[in-house]
Amino acid sequence: MSKLKYLTNDIEELDAVEQDLEANGIPRSHIHVLSNSDGELAKHDIPTFSDWSKRDLTYYGIRGAVIGVVLSMCILGGGYVYGITDSVSWAILGFIAAATMGFCTWEGGLMGIAKLNHEFEQYHEDIENGEHLLVVDVADKDEEAKARYSVESHPVLRAVD
Repeated sequence: MSKLKYLTNDIEELDAVEQDLEANGIPRSHIHVLSNSDGELAKHDIPTFSDWSKRDLTYYGIRGAVIGVVLSMCILGGGYVYGITDSVSWAILGFIAAATMGFCTWEGGLMGIAKLNHEFEQYHEDIENGEHLLVVDVADKDEEAKARYSVESHPVLRAVD
């Protein structure tokens, strides 16, 4: 599924585009808007991104887990190379390695909660300046043509990549 992205600062026009998209067969579940004005979007009944989609918890959580795996392997490898297992058991080193991995994953998730989704990072400044990002998910060429036709009749929106 590909995404068509458009920016505008006109909520009234955004509402009209959303209605045109639905009238041309694009399901409401495929239309999302990212904005700092969620209250205004709700007044116009414009579909917004979920809080989960706006944030990057999964992306940073996975990055944290990868770092945790590397550090855990260093702990276990260091224990083997330096002979630490002669004085302490593998169970203790395994626990420390698992705790390190868990901490790194948790810390990555916390970073992800605080950050805008990496897919929208390039539009962060525009959104902060009062613009709204319209994202239309299209499954095939037919849906893409319908979506482009609907949006092109509203010149206030500008396509972004």
